[in-house]
Amino acid sequence: MAKSIWWVVVQQGKLPDFYALCYVDWLNLNLRGAAGFINGSLASCWSEFFVVTCWMLWKHRCSTIIDVNNAFRGDFLSCCVRLTREYVAEFNKPHVTVSQTSEVTSRWQKLSLGWIKANSDGVVRGIDILASAGSVIRDDQGRWVYGYARRLGRCSVLMAELWAAHDILLAAWDLGFHQVQMETDNLDVARILQGSSDALAACSLVDVILMILARQ
Repeated sequence: MAKSIWWVVVQQGKLPDFYALCYVDWLNLNLRGAAGFINGSLASCWSEFFVVTCWMLWKHRCSTIIDVNNAFRGDFLSCCVRLTREYVAEFNKPHVTVSQTSEVTSRWQKLSLGWIKANSDGVVRGIDILASAGSVIRDDQGRWVYGYARRLGRCSVLMAELWAAHDILLAAWDLGFHQVQMETDNLDVARILQGSSDALAACSLVDVILMILARQ
């Protein structure tokens, strides 16, 4: 698959030189932009495209070996180009500088007696937009109580995060825990759970999550 991609994007007259380099020189050439070797618009973002494509090739190879049913089956080159352009566009966006800073402690914080902590996360694979959700519950001493991970099919990152929150809150209730400290790394989900966001206000999943939270 890799050769078929290089065959399309590298200038035909440059292919012999492209393949003749030793491994280290070949990597250096591509990571520095491969000036004079590349066709079309990719010449301006070749190093980014090269990294994305190598990553995608590695993921495809792993999927083919580990789980052939999840191997990528779409237009591989178009997917690499799309991901590269999304990355470049995001990287070039103006970023807001926040003058006020705060220190965040990353270690686990002990809870009050009788409370549990639920950590949830949802992810979406960029290749085929397949989503997964996972969560874990720990008691007030940090001991593992419950955890799970499951596939969701195709959905957005926000929906994956919401499903993860829904599943772990429902599991906590079913296990008899009513004093739950919920943690998520998604600000939109946190605001939805706190009732301070109208995002997905018409979503039935959000309604169910809010109903679980409202239980006494």
